Amino acid sequence: MLFSRCLPPPLARQLTNESKRWRNAGILAALFQIGSCALALFLYGWRRLVTVLIVNVLFIIVSSVGLVGFIKWLFWVIAFYTASVWGLLVVFFGYALLWAFMSGDWLIFAVHSPIVTDVAIAIVVFLCFLHMAKERETPPQEPAQQEDRTTDQEAPTPLPSAPPAPVVLDVGPLPQPATSSDSIGSRDRLPEGAPGCPICLMRRPDVCLVPCGHMVCGRCADQLMVCAICRGGIQSRVKTYSV
Repeated sequence: MLFSRCLPPPLARQLTNESKRWRNAGILAALFQIGSCALALFLYGWRRLVTVLIVNVLFIIVSSVGLVGFIKWLFWVIAFYTASVWGLLVVFFGYALLWAFMSGDWLIFAVHSPIVTDVAIAIVVFLCFLHMAKERETPPQEPAQQEDRTTDQEAPTPLPSAPPAPVVLDVGPLPQPATSSDSIGSRDRLPEGAPGCPICLMRRPDVCLVPCGHMVCGRCADQLMVCAICRGGIQSRVKTYSV
């Protein structure tokens, strides 16, 4: 970038690559304008025309101001330079055209620096001004934010993954307490009129299921994994004894 040291560090970091290219184009256009006007003064100064001095000196002064504006990237200076270039171009082009029609001396277009070159430079300067005006409408962003936005745009969208499969733990069968329910003795026999086991209806309910608290007989309790009454899980079995 031309004259990069003339920019403040915050402004240099905020300028995008496109802004730097337009800034370089404006600097080159202003330098070319100054050079063409100086060359016209040197080549055609022998004619000693006041218009030659006025036109080219004014273009040199205005282009010097515009050069400083492009180097420092100052919006209002560039706006003044754009308006001045187009104003001078229209005024003196009309004057030169009127003079050529009246006197028949068409060499005046060469004397007042190349008109085609002035038009091309004015177009470049106007495009630079439009870009800078558009850039001022958008808030400046830090380079880190621009990199994050670029990374977000380049990062592919992750595909939805399948839910993880449930983990099944094999804890094995619940421990079975050693009871004497396998042998049907006098204690397991159901007395007449007493409530029996709600499952087999044959034996005395002497085992309490924890945590639901339902009572079943010892043989049925050994075969249950869940409570047959409330369908709740069985954490342990408590043997009860009747006096």
